Amino acid sequence: MKAERNSQQISVPVGVPTLGRIFNVLGQPIDEIGPVDDSETLPIHRSAPAFTNFETGMKIRYEKND
Repeated sequence: MKAERNSQQISVPVGVPTLGRIFNVLGQPIDEIGPVDDSETLPIHRSAPAFTNFETGMKIRYEKND
């Protein structure tokens, strides 16, 4: 297959909609659950977050499902 340059980085979906899902290296869902909300994406090659941005305490997340 011929490759073409499009001058864009590979970006994958991030955030809450991706939790518990399985993706290939291109950010496409492969878990057969269906499409994922990809309104927020980030490039796969980027700088790591600063260590000071991490939380060290325990946190319990609660979401109300209607």
